[in-house]
Amino acid sequence: MPRKLKIFTAGNEKHLAAIVVHNNHLDTILIKQLSDENTAVIEIMYREMKTIIVNLYFVITRHIDSDLRKIENIQQYGKCAGALIAVDSKSRSSLWHDIITNEEAGIWRNSS
Repeated sequence: MPRKLKIFTAGNEKHLAAIVVHNNHLDTILIKQLSDENTAVIEIMYREMKTIIVNLYFVITRHIDSDLRKIENIQQYGKCAGALIAVDSKSRSSLWHDIITNEEAGIWRNSS
């Protein structure tokens, strides 16, 4: 990887979420209180614009409610800024053309 990439992860265990920034004109900071091995949350400042960028990995063996609470906490933190949230939810739903569904897909769809 080029040296000018900024890679954001958190926690001491195996990192399952990361954010990579390839732009030196953006001021970026990891929001440690919202980040862990499964969640990377950064704040980006560019001129007068502030944006929250999030990458979440939902662990398939954990109930989805704890991950949805994480998203709520992130929304509270970033309520004055825009947010971009990317999620690997491990849910199966016909919404994204999966022919099999599971409980997490219904919970995820109904939480939007």
